[in-house]
Amino acid sequence: MYEVALGTPVADVLALAGGPDERPQAVLFGGYGGAWLPAPVAVHQRLTHEDLRAAGATLGVASLTVLPARACGLAETARVLRYLAGESARQCGPCMFGLPAIAEDFTALVLGGRGAAQAGQRLRRRLSVIPGRGACAHPDGAVRLAAGALRCFGNDLRAHLAMRPCAWAAQPSLPLPDWDRRSGDWT
Repeated sequence: MYEVALGTPVADVLALAGGPDERPQAVLFGGYGGAWLPAPVAVHQRLTHEDLRAAGATLGVASLTVLPARACGLAETARVLRYLAGESARQCGPCMFGLPAIAEDFTALVLGGRGAAQAGQRLRRRLSVIPGRGACAHPDGAVRLAAGALRCFGNDLRAHLAMRPCAWAAQPSLPLPDWDRRSGDWT
């Protein structure tokens, strides 16, 4: 963990942290309620609210997560969305119904196949109606993450929809608690 001044270039922050272990594909700004930016765009950003907003991201919880080139950004986002859906308070419609539906649709995109195109259509519709309707900002963050992934990983999305999912979709990279399939909960 490093504390840097507002306005510091992302490239400087990554260098301060020792640089990425491998070539980065994308950077997640603002934690799991933030947005992805492709690495070539991300490294040229300055950590200001205005600069990140203009690029389609947010400072959020002021964290940066680097996704290695070998990872599948869509699969990682699907994992995070499942986690966010499971961690909701379930006190409003967007959290109770919207987040699980978004997570399911995103997982269908990752798996490809016949239902992926329909899942993509449902997902885009759901992402447009959920923001601002929750009792808190949790669903807004999940929508921001999903929408950012669709923008950032467009080439991967097209490959998954064409039944050419990447080999890395099954190999997690981002830190999350483990999902226990028997209990249906995070451990």
